[in-house]
Amino acid sequence: MKNPRLQLKNRLKEYRKARGMTQTELAKRVGASKNTISSIETGQFCPTAYLAALLCLALDCGFEDVFYLDLEEQESTCFALPKNEKLGEES
Repeated sequence: MKNPRLQLKNRLKEYRKARGMTQTELAKRVGASKNTISSIETGQFCPTAYLAALLCLALDCGFEDVFYLDLEEQESTCFALPKNEKLGEES
């Protein structure tokens, strides 16, 4: 069974490069580490709303320009109960 999941994705690298900035320069502007910027760009780390806002201000663009929601279908880790059986009932 598929389970839909929203993920916050970004175009941070695209906007940073368009502004001629390195990861180090952007990191200094927002008070983060280069590793944090790299992790956000690769999708390994989801920034807080505050950091996302700082990134947008530093890049002079809107939130929706850089960040977007993506609906992913993933295999459900939930189990299915057999028909006519309810959770918590003992036979």
